[in-house]
Amino acid sequence: MVAERNLFLHGQMDKKAFEQLFRKYFPALMRFAGKYLSSEDDAREVVQNVFIKLWEKKETIDASESLKSYLFTSVHNRSLNMIRDRKKFSDEKIPDVAGDIDISSQI
Repeated sequence: MVAERNLFLHGQMDKKAFEQLFRKYFPALMRFAGKYLSSEDDAREVVQNVFIKLWEKKETIDASESLKSYLFTSVHNRSLNMIRDRKKFSDEKIPDVAGDIDISSQI
């Protein structure tokens, strides 16, 4: 864990250190996201977005906190957000406008 904290000292995480972190946690995070999401593609999207956000926020991440905990918590929250958003979208009524269009005049 100390080595992971050292990756963020003074915002000095380089691409090589980030890649090591990605390779170490990506498989476990995919399995974790898969417990919430039914699609492997959705799980991959969530995990990749967490790593993108980690890279973007590398200067502001609190290195005194567990990086592993940060990653798993982020994947958990984003998975739940995806479920919520998908449910919200699927619950919306889709208007049946196709029956109202007369295409015979356009042929």
